[in-house]
Amino acid sequence: MNGLRLYRILTSVAAFALSIFAIVQLVRLLNDIRDMVGQSSPGFTAPPYVSLGIAVGAITVCTSVVMIVLDFFAVNALMSAIAFEIGWTVTLVVLWLAVAITTLNVRGPTGRGNALCSEVRETMKLGEFGDIVHQAQVFCDTTQLIPPTSFAVFGLLFLYTQVLLLVDFLRYRGRSGMVQVTHWVGIPDKTQTSNSRSALI
Repeated sequence: MNGLRLYRILTSVAAFALSIFAIVQLVRLLNDIRDMVGQSSPGFTAPPYVSLGIAVGAITVCTSVVMIVLDFFAVNALMSAIAFEIGWTVTLVVLWLAVAITTLNVRGPTGRGNALCSEVRETMKLGEFGDIVHQAQVFCDTTQLIPPTSFAVFGLLFLYTQVLLLVDFLRYRGRSGMVQVTHWVGIPDKTQTSNSRSALI
């Protein structure tokens, strides 16, 4: 297994795990918000950052699975469509950044939820642990986990995109670049292939 394939698989597994973690936390948060607001409240809709996070997490999970499957069953499929892979990964990078930013708008230092969480901490210091306080604490803990998780996936995929861009650049920079990068990414060297064919003739 060449270096790029191994790196792709490790990145896909890490993105898969972090996305599953984010989805679980966001679903938990959604249920908690419903309990706080009341399930019977008319016109209740999930907060935008929750819906966006669950959707982006699900897309990333599906993408990671597809990348792993292609790497095992269609070795050169991704390398032959590297431009599409770069474009799709950049899309995921932007989406995860959006998840982090929208959650920070709620839970950040100036976010609407930050004042609530400050009140919850003060209430818990007084020893009051009612249902509402517990639900609010779940909200505070969960919304605090989402931004770092989103930034982690963002950083992981952003770094992976840079590696893909470097590999794509080296593939087309000329023979010297091809010789240096072909073994690591698992692409046959065109020069060696041509020489082998000439020898056979």
